[in-house]
Amino acid sequence: MKRIFTTFFALFVVCSLFAQVEIVKSTEKVNINGKIYYVHKVQPKQTIYSLCKAYDLGSEELIAANPSLADGLKAGAILYIPSNEKPLVETQSSKDEDFEEEEDDVIVQNNEIKHIVKWYENIFILAAKYNVSVDDIAAYNKLHSKLLKIGQEILIPNVNLVQASDISTEEDLEEDVEEVEEEPVIIDPTTAAHQIQLLSAVPHFSAVNPLKVSLLLSLNSQSQNPSANYYDLYSGALMAIEEMKELGLSVNLKVIDVTNQSIFQNISSDVSILGSDIVIGPAEVAKLTDVAATCRSKSIPFVSLMDQKAEPLVEDNPFFFQMPTTQAKQLENWINTINSNEAITLIYNEDNSEKELVNSIKELLSQKGISTHDVKYNILEGRTIIDSMKTRFKTTTGNTVIIASEVEAFTSDAVRNLWLLKLGGYPMNVYCSNKVRNFETIDEETLYAVNAKFSTQYFVDYGSDETKDFILKYRAMFHAEPSSYSFHGYDSFKFFLSAFKDLGSEGFMDYIPFYKMNLMQTDVQFEKVSETGGYINIETRDVTFRDDLTIDIK
Repeated sequence: MKRIFTTFFALFVVCSLFAQVEIVKSTEKVNINGKIYYVHKVQPKQTIYSLCKAYDLGSEELIAANPSLADGLKAGAILYIPSNEKPLVETQSSKDEDFEEEEDDVIVQNNEIKHIVKWYENIFILAAKYNVSVDDIAAYNKLHSKLLKIGQEILIPNVNLVQASDISTEEDLEEDVEEVEEEPVIIDPTTAAHQIQLLSAVPHFSAVNPLKVSLLLSLNSQSQNPSANYYDLYSGALMAIEEMKELGLSVNLKVIDVTNQSIFQNISSDVSILGSDIVIGPAEVAKLTDVAATCRSKSIPFVSLMDQKAEPLVEDNPFFFQMPTTQAKQLENWINTINSNEAITLIYNEDNSEKELVNSIKELLSQKGISTHDVKYNILEGRTIIDSMKTRFKTTTGNTVIIASEVEAFTSDAVRNLWLLKLGGYPMNVYCSNKVRNFETIDEETLYAVNAKFSTQYFVDYGSDETKDFILKYRAMFHAEPSSYSFHGYDSFKFFLSAFKDLGSEGFMDYIPFYKMNLMQTDVQFEKVSETGGYINIETRDVTFRDDLTIDIK
């Protein structure tokens, strides 16, 4: 009796383990590169096993079509499940029969398909579903943007209709372009986030069709003294590539040493470069211009990695991405961190050597409605200025001070004076240039004492688990310590590879302004400078030295 009970209990457990939530097979299908896929939204408690059983396919085939499954199956995810069904023959009668079986939001009439956009659809999904190009759909519907709205009526053309339609003449196309320029479309961030989620559920690259990346650096590889900095950058980039490969992204990387001028001159005609999905580098502005122009002519995104002097190139190149945040934007972000209902003390050198910086700070403060009390002095009288400062400060409340200088000698003197006032009982919150980190004449303990605050584009939190893990992996791979160039190479590649993985080549340019990442050393979000211009990174990090010897990073 005991054996029978044990056997029954074991069978009960096994049956319970394999019990699955009933899966309703999706009726939604798409045609991707000539292959039919079911569009399935994952429901709670559904598993890879139950999905494979419902759709009659193997788990390997399901995962191959949906690389995101490597991170596990999540409720709400959109999966593309391969079907054995063959694409319909391109005859009108077969199309009519097919779409009559679909829901009421798809109607075939007058040799065109009327489709009502559903919550999970975008223009790329419709193009794949009906086996037409995105440009054909946009032109046929005279769309000003590739962004679609839920419930929007979209007409899907027959290829022959597109050629014979009344929008196929050059004159009409020119009118459409003018109309787009007159009525720029503003994409709603919430809708953009939804579209990005949909795009990220679709595999855009594979081993057969990898993401093609070209990296141009002055490695000086043929010399006895190769560039240590650029090799560090390259090493960081390789770390990011390996990480993205683990997430299912196939990458084909081409690295060119552009130190040799003759090699550099042939880049503009290099077939492999012209076939890239994205070109990154070179770092020096002197070598950027021609390559950037070539990429623009071929509609290839081009990334300026490091040189802020390349900023003018972004003005008239819609495919140009300036990774360094401009000085003006860094200053604006810095001032925006200041919250004060009282007047701020502004300290600067009276010799007017930094007049432009002082005026810029005053203007930005004025725009925020903040007034200032000015303290200007010559560094030679730095030892006697403290008594004058005391008349402006309070011992009962915090005193907000801005040191409007990037000169080491003056900044060092000002910080020392403010530290002495802090010791005398005057609470301090001091805003200063991020260059103070590199000033050898300033004791770091002094920065903690005065609660120094600054904004910077590059700052690594060495106390974070992510940074510690990166350093260990870097040491294991390269037997060296990562430098700031290593972090920059990693961050730059991690951002752009992630963006292409999630957005694909077609969605990259449309949704990149809404794609933000907080990375190891840098935060990244690109802003378009104008309708005809490219993009500049607008993110910085706010760093505060606290008097308890901790650092706050936001």
